Amino acid sequence: MLEQKSNPNSSNFEKSEQINVKELKQLLNSEKSLPKLVSSTGEEVVLSKPVYDLLYQVLEAMEAGVEVTVSPIDEDMTIAEAADVLNVSSFYLEKLLDQGKITFKAVGVSKHINTKDLLDYKSNRDVERRKGLSELTAFLQEEGFYTE
Repeated sequence: MLEQKSNPNSSNFEKSEQINVKELKQLLNSEKSLPKLVSSTGEEVVLSKPVYDLLYQVLEAMEAGVEVTVSPIDEDMTIAEAADVLNVSSFYLEKLLDQGKITFKAVGVSKHINTKDLLDYKSNRDVERRKGLSELTAFLQEEGFYTE
């Protein structure tokens, strides 16, 4: 899972790091074949396409001053972590869990949410939001409130 979040303190991302990220991104763009990592001992490992794609996404986010979190898809999250991914309050997420909209497992007195289940919910939610926005836009165009 790759989570991106706006970073209001992106000025903490030093200029030298920004330059390094830009140089690395340009290098990845200029390669005709998949790049490789070279260790300090000279050992080389070619990056697979999935690793390359993930690295590129991370670099794009860092270049934009966005915080990035990479975590395994099969791990569970706490309510606070899951709420952060959905960009909602913990209270609202608790309501979604109680309504059965997202599956969870009780661990003692707390609830844990599987990352994949959470991302599936988020993906479906985003599809529904886009669908609703498209329908609203179409309605407003038909009524003459919105022009292209």
